[in-house]
This record gives sequence, structure tokens and C-alpha cells, in this order.
Amino acid sequence: MWMNSKARFSLVACLAVGGAVGCGTRSQILERDPTGGVLPPEMVDPIGLYVEADDICAQEVSVDLAEETLTPGSPSDNLAVTEVAFVEECTDAGGQYVIARELDGFREFWLGAHACYFWSSTPPTGIVFGVVKYRQTAGLNNVAPETCIGFPDEPAGLSTDAQTQAIAVFETLEGAQAFYETVAQ
Repeated sequence: MWMNSKARFSLVACLAVGGAVGCGTRSQILERDPTGGVLPPEMVDPIGLYVEADDICAQEVSVDLAEETLTPGSPSDNLAVTEVAFVEECTDAGGQYVIARELDGFREFWLGAHACYFWSSTPPTGIVFGVVKYRQTAGLNNVAPETCIGFPDEPAGLSTDAQTQAIAVFETLEGAQAFYETVAQ
């Protein structure tokens, strides 16, 4: 016998109790469910949610509305997992922007405008991650390089063929991907 009775009892008790109370943390790797499907990572709440406003500005809304806001409601609604940055214009009137770029594509997105102020608190610095809800358009929209709006590792200026409807911001890429998997279904 490779285990004595005390060790065998401890192992059985640990497995029974551990499985029942959920000891340990859940792996970030996709796990298989008993029916053979793949379980997505647990969805996490965003740290910020920004939406298109009636004027050309944007607004910050409660993260409690994230799933409802980003779930596609029309065949023309699209979602993208993105890198996100918070930037301010360098012009006299200024302006705040939440900018994003697709991880596996070419599109850039933004909410914000010249003389538009909508952040309720100090945003994260550097690059964070997000899920963007957007609609493709027939034209191109631009943010001029003279406004100093752009990603830290690229020249200023943005261009897109999309109308950004909402951006949910996450601290981690895994959080953004799990949210995307949930709302894209």
C-alpha cells in the first residue's frame, strides 16, 4: 500500500472538503466542463464605462450598466478587445479622450472631443485594456495630430472608419477577454 491510512484519510478529506468549498483559486486557463465544452474565464467588472453622449462629448456611466450597454442590440453592432489609454488635448481649450486600438485588427476608437471634460476621477495611466462597442461607417473620422491625441508609442493623430458607442475599461487583458466572451454570445 503506497499510503498509510492517516495520509489516505487526509487526502480524501481534502478532496471532499476542498471541492465542496472551492479551496484554491480558479485557473485563468480555459477549463473543460463535464459535458466536454470549454468554460470561459469568470467575467470581471470593468473599472470604468464610457459612452457616446448626445452632443460630440462623452460621459462616464456606472459600471453596473456595462453588460447591458455593450451587448450588441443590432446586426450592425460590433465588439473589439482593445488596448486603452486616457489622454488630454494640448490645445488651449483642452479636452479629454478615452482612446482604444484593436488588438487583432487595425481600427482605432475614441470617445471625447475638443473642450469635452467627462472623467469623474483620475483615470489609469499607461495602457490598460477594454472592450469597445462600435458601428462601421462609410467615411473616415480623424483626430488631428495637432491636438496631441495618440498612443504613447505612436505619433499623435487618430483615424477610424467606426463610430464608437461605448468603451468598458479593464485592468487586465484577461478581464477584457472574459467580458468580451460573455457579451459577444
